[in-house]
Amino acid sequence: MAPRRHQEGAGVTRSFVLPYIPPGSNQLARMHWSRVADWRRQVRDDVTLLVSREPLIRRARVTYAFRWRTKTRHDPHNYVEALKPLMDALVGRWLVDDDQVTLEVHGVIGTGERDCVTVTVEDLDGRRAWTDSPDER
Repeated sequence: MAPRRHQEGAGVTRSFVLPYIPPGSNQLARMHWSRVADWRRQVRDDVTLLVSREPLIRRARVTYAFRWRTKTRHDPHNYVEALKPLMDALVGRWLVDDDQVTLEVHGVIGTGERDCVTVTVEDLDGRRAWTDSPDER
């Protein structure tokens, strides 16, 4: 699914859907290190394909909305650790730095649709950071 841009007040909101849910932190801890590295590489590559370069945001609110198709109980905060490569991939594409980010996590169960994560990045300042190359402005 292509990223969406929404104009809200002073800032811009961008979003995209990751078509799967990452393994939880307990599952990551039990995985072999090479499988964890493969997983992180896959997330980074998927974000690179889904997200185009846009003017960078200085301060942002990033929201992860996990959607599970079954009614099994899940702790959405348990899945955030596996999305660290996602945040790293957003730096330089949508974000200046991931230190100036407010993170929100939501979970919805029993949607009947496929498992997915909707990632929304909201500009809190309304000001864009200039990039080094003029074609990326």
